[in-house]
Amino acid sequence: MASELEKEDEKRKEFLTNISHDLRTPLISILGYLNMIKEEKYEDEKELESYIDKINNKSLFLKSMLDDFFQYSKLSSRDIQFNKEYIYSRINKAAS
Repeated sequence: MASELEKEDEKRKEFLTNISHDLRTPLISILGYLNMIKEEKYEDEKELESYIDKINNKSLFLKSMLDDFFQYSKLSSRDIQFNKEYIYSRINKAAS
């Protein structure tokens, strides 16, 4: 049993490491583009708009990942109770 607990702990640590990396990557990119805008390191308005579009897209992607992670956290929580009920269908009628 201790071995199983250790394996689960390792899986949890690996999962959190992967999540941290996946969240950090777009955030670093967003911060980089924001810094370039702040320091006016763009040649023209078209390039500035390109940076803003990239920031927007990466922000939406980051939000999506955070939403997914939050949903996963809720689903893996033991606080959720399911109401199970039998659903009667034609398949069940045919089997009878």
